[in-house]
Amino acid sequence: MAEKYTENTKLSEVLNSPEASKIIAKYKLPCLHCSMAAYE
Repeated sequence: MAEKYTENTKLSEVLNSPEASKIIAKYKLPCLHCSMAAYE
Protein backbone atom coordinates (compact mmCIF):
# COMPACT_ATOMS: atom_id res chain seq x y z
CA MET A 1 0.00 0.00 0.00
CA ALA A 2 1.34 3.41 -0.94
CA GLU A 3 1.90 6.01 1.74
CA LYS A 4 -0.23 9.11 1.68
CA TYR A 5 1.54 12.45 1.92
CA THR A 6 -0.10 15.71 2.93
CA GLU A 7 1.01 19.32 3.23
CA ASN A 8 1.90 18.51 6.85
CA THR A 9 4.30 15.70 5.90
CA LYS A 10 7.91 16.64 6.56
CA LEU A 11 10.35 16.46 3.69
CA SER A 12 12.55 14.12 5.72
CA GLU A 13 9.68 11.61 5.90
CA VAL A 14 9.09 11.81 2.16
CA LEU A 15 12.76 11.31 1.35
CA ASN A 16 12.80 7.99 3.23
CA SER A 17 10.97 6.50 0.25
CA PRO A 18 13.05 6.05 -2.93
CA GLU A 19 9.93 6.39 -5.07
CA ALA A 20 8.95 9.65 -3.45
CA SER A 21 12.37 11.20 -3.92
CA LYS A 22 12.22 10.34 -7.64
CA ILE A 23 8.89 12.13 -7.91
CA ILE A 24 10.25 15.17 -6.08
CA ALA A 25 13.25 15.27 -8.41
CA LYS A 26 10.95 14.93 -11.43
CA TYR A 27 9.18 18.13 -10.43
CA LYS A 28 12.52 19.85 -9.84
CA LEU A 29 12.15 20.70 -6.18
CA PRO A 30 15.23 22.83 -5.63
CA CYS A 31 17.75 22.39 -2.88
CA LEU A 32 17.09 18.78 -1.80
CA HIS A 33 20.49 18.66 -0.12
CA CYS A 34 20.49 22.26 1.05
CA SER A 35 21.85 22.89 4.52
CA MET A 36 18.72 24.94 5.25
CA ALA A 37 16.58 21.78 4.88
CA ALA A 38 17.60 20.92 8.45
CA TYR A 39 15.61 23.95 9.62
CA GLU A 40 12.37 22.79 7.99
